[in-house]
Amino acid sequence: MLDYRIISRENYSNKIRELVTMLEHTRDVTLSEISNLNQSDLDFLPNGSSNTIGSLLSHIAAMKFVHQVISFEKRDLTESEYLKWRISLELGDKAREGIKKKSLDYYLNE
Repeated sequence: MLDYRIISRENYSNKIRELVTMLEHTRDVTLSEISNLNQSDLDFLPNGSSNTIGSLLSHIAAMKFVHQVISFEKRDLTESEYLKWRISLELGDKAREGIKKKSLDYYLNE
């Protein structure tokens, strides 16, 4: 069951505690909502200008990777890293064509 309380966490200032709790809650809710989706659900495209759930999950993974590199390694992406994540970062037409036919496990382990 999801916990909706903002819980104080040690080693963080008050505002950072709130932010960490909100980020953890967002992750928990997202994982709960997608837990039973199959490949067809992940690839569903409501219209020609939308992004699929799979594309959005890939985008989340890409953004997490980029922010970890910038924050912890104090550098920009290498060319090979950018090429790997480019479609997921930019979304749009290329993502609609290139990000599909993957299982939920693929996106969760990306």
